[in-house]
Amino acid sequence: MSITTGRNIEDIRLGIICPIYSIYSPKYGGGPRHAHEILIRLVRAFNDISLFPSSYTFLILNDESDKEQVLKVADQYRKLGFEVPEVFDDLLSRFRIMSFVEQVRNVITLGLSKKLSNEYSRINKKFDILFDPIFNDLDIIMLSKKLSNGKYGFTHQGYLTSRYLIGRLWKYLRSSWLAISLYGLAIQVAPSIMNMHIKRLMGIYGKPKFVALVSKGQAETLGVDSWGVPYFILNPANAVDPELLNHRGVGKDDYLVFYARMHPEKGIFELPKIIKILRDEYDGDVKLKVMGAFPNDGIRHGFFSLVRRYGVENNIEYLGFVSEEEKHESPHLPIT
Repeated sequence: MSITTGRNIEDIRLGIICPIYSIYSPKYGGGPRHAHEILIRLVRAFNDISLFPSSYTFLILNDESDKEQVLKVADQYRKLGFEVPEVFDDLLSRFRIMSFVEQVRNVITLGLSKKLSNEYSRINKKFDILFDPIFNDLDIIMLSKKLSNGKYGFTHQGYLTSRYLIGRLWKYLRSSWLAISLYGLAIQVAPSIMNMHIKRLMGIYGKPKFVALVSKGQAETLGVDSWGVPYFILNPANAVDPELLNHRGVGKDDYLVFYARMHPEKGIFELPKIIKILRDEYDGDVKLKVMGAFPNDGIRHGFFSLVRRYGVENNIEYLGFVSEEEKHESPHLPIT
């Protein structure tokens, strides 16, 4: 599948629409790292490439210090060769941090996406195609008509639908407390509503030229066949730093590893029960090393309560957030 239509890739004017943030912060996971790796490759290949920070950049802000961090990240991308419009800096300086209620309202109304679309569309530049490497918001669909004559594509990493949410709630209720179940459900409502918006917005603004997905299971869950758009499955699913391959299989000990954001959506509440089954039925000395940051103390408490409930305190070792550098330098931590 080609987006260049016979032209040299160096001559394509490419616009990137995606959130920007400190990708190696403990609160972010594989998706942002994938997006960053993709951006690094694109800026090396395209001579004319612009980066438009999307609405999710604003929605994840907690305080003024977060704004300063995002501005630093924007400047880092400028130094790499991206053109980041100055209007973004102005919008960020005037942006008022949203409350939880305001964020919920925005998920339904898409007010922030519409505002950014109007602001960015005033830029006197047209693109051959727009691309979003992570698709955390719907900005690219709205901007495509104004900036690229409706030509756009994205990598979709989400899989949440209303049917999926109901299934997850049932699973949470069977394996954990009600409060944990409701929290685990709540943090997945926004992306689920986003997926409900997709087909409606495609009908208004036009369908993408392509959609890249990370697995066949994701395609089935989302029902992508019914979208009527060209799509393909990425292999490998996520972009990685090639340097990591030099560390695989070198001096590894005998244990299991779970490395992810410590969110319910990642399956952390299932882990203690799984380790109990492995210990009781297969290997009494099974060891699991868990790496990742908890979003809050409530989730941390819930996880360790389940560890104690299933009696696997001696089988699970929690290492906290482990940076890329630490993983590379330690002879005891595998690269997963």
